[in-house]
Amino acid sequence: PTPTPTPTPTPTPPSPPPAPAPTGFGGTWVGDVTTVSCESDGAFANCSQFPTLASITTPSITRIRLTLTQTGDTVAGDMDFNTAWRLEVKSGTVRSGRLSFNPAPEGSISTQGLSFAVESWDSLLSGTNGMTGDFTFRVYRTGGNPSGSGRYKMRLVNVTRQ
Repeated sequence: PTPTPTPTPTPTPPSPPPAPAPTGFGGTWVGDVTTVSCESDGAFANCSQFPTLASITTPSITRIRLTLTQTGDTVAGDMDFNTAWRLEVKSGTVRSGRLSFNPAPEGSISTQGLSFAVESWDSLLSGTNGMTGDFTFRVYRTGGNPSGSGRYKMRLVNVTRQ
């Protein structure tokens, strides 16, 4: 019998390299926030009556969405709590892998005589698509009496880059 020739294999083109993993804080981040503790005074003097940020906000603040751009060590964008409480992030800074905002993003709900601010933001990346951290959400009266404020220490939970 005559041997059958083996066909020459067709070379397989190389696979394209994988896209680089995102780095930094740029992108859209979505997740939950939870209250860790409460401090209050004046009109907000009763943390036992309103122990969580969700208990005093309408709609209840339980979700966060950050839309950020990063250039070098500078971060800017928008911060949105439950699509109702929105803040502009004007000046974020990344130092040693940690993100902070200075000045604190602030907003108001003039019809309710309230203002709010996100203070002491401290977050860091968890892997390439996760963010962990804490911040203080301060709600305070801007009109009428009695004056007062509530400070809710908050924690980021399951915040991921979309």
